[in-house]
Amino acid sequence: MIDPEAAASRLEVADVATIGSYWPALKALAADACEPNPFLSPVMLDAACRHLDETQSMKFCLVLSGNRLIGFMPIETQTGYARLPVTYLRTGLYRHCFLGTPLVRNGHEKEFFETIINAANAAGLKGAFLQFRQMIEGGPLETALREVASPHAYIAARWQRACLHSDLPYEGYILQNIRGKKRKEWRRLTNRLSEEGEVQFRTLQHSAELDDWCEHFLRLEHDGWRGHGGSSLAADETGPAFLKEIVRSAHEAGQLHFLRLDVDDKCIGMLINFTAGGQGWSFKIAHDAEYARYSPGVMLELELTRQALDEKTMTRVDSCAQEDHPMIDKLWAERQAMCHVNVPLPGLSSRSASMLCRFLEETSERTRRMLGTKGVRA
Repeated sequence: MIDPEAAASRLEVADVATIGSYWPALKALAADACEPNPFLSPVMLDAACRHLDETQSMKFCLVLSGNRLIGFMPIETQTGYARLPVTYLRTGLYRHCFLGTPLVRNGHEKEFFETIINAANAAGLKGAFLQFRQMIEGGPLETALREVASPHAYIAARWQRACLHSDLPYEGYILQNIRGKKRKEWRRLTNRLSEEGEVQFRTLQHSAELDDWCEHFLRLEHDGWRGHGGSSLAADETGPAFLKEIVRSAHEAGQLHFLRLDVDDKCIGMLINFTAGGQGWSFKIAHDAEYARYSPGVMLELELTRQALDEKTMTRVDSCAQEDHPMIDKLWAERQAMCHVNVPLPGLSSRSASMLCRFLEETSERTRRMLGTKGVRA
C-alpha cells in the first residue's frame, strides 16, 4: 500500500532520448540531495548518456510530487539471479559509476521509495524485485528504504571500502594510522625522487588547461597496467571524449579536484576526484611506469589526504576502491560500508520469487562461512 503522504507523488519514466529535457530539474535536485552522488548528477550522467553504450537500454525513473522533482534513479532490467531464470530490476550503473545511491531531495526519502516500489510495474518496469545497488549502508537513504520495505527487503551483498573522514590534522592522522617503518620508507622515496628534479603538486585551476591535463592522464593510464589489460579509457573508443566532457562539466560546476605530480616539467602522476556537498569521490588514478619505484600513486594519495585534512578541501573522501585494496587501505583508516538491497515488487509471485532468491543466497553465504571463503554476494 502507498503511504497517504506519497499518494500525490507519481513516477515518470524517461529513456536516453528524452532524459535531456530533465537536466535543469536534475541539477537542482542534485544540489539538494540528502546523499550527494556526482555519478548520477547531470555533471557526469549527461556525458555517459551520449558516450557509453550501456546507458542506451536504461530507463530513468523520476519521482515527482506535484510538479517538483523529488527523486531520480536509473534502472535496468536483468534476467538470471541466484542461478534462477528470474527477471528483476536493478539500479543502472554505467561502467565508470562507483556509487548507486539515488538522488533524493531532503525530507522526501520515504516518499521516493514508496512511489518507485509501488509504481514500477504500472510504469512498464517489470520484474520480481528491485535491487538498489551500491548503497551506503546505514546512510539516510538505505535506512529509509529498509523502513519502507521492511520486513521483505534484505541486504543481498555488503562490503567495505576505504574512505578518509577525520578531524585530525594531516601529521596527526599519519602518525596515528601508519606504521613508522612505512612512513620512513615514503620519506626516503620522496627524497630520492627529489634527486630527479623539483617535485611539485598542482591542482587544475584554469579551464584552458583542461584538454592538456586530460591528454596527459589518458597517456599515463594507457601506458600503465590498465592499458596493458585493455581497460584504460584510451582503449575504449568513446573513453577519451567521455573523460574530457565530464572533467570540463565538473570543472564548470565547481565539482572537480584534479591533482597532478610533476618532476621539473614532467608529469608523472595524476588523480581525478569529483566533489559534491563538500565531499569527494576518487575517480581515476594513473602514473608514469618509469617512476613506479618511487610510488607516485601513494604520493598523490598522501597529498590528497593533506589537502583534505589541513586545507579542508573536502570533509570526507570515498576511495571508490575495491575492498581490501592493497594501497589505499594502508593509507586511510576509515571504512565506508556499502551494500545492495533487494526489495520485492508488489504481488504474490514477485514476493515468492524474491523469497526463493533470498533463501538461495543465504544458503550460499552459510556455505562460504563454513568453508572460510569471502566475496561480495549478488
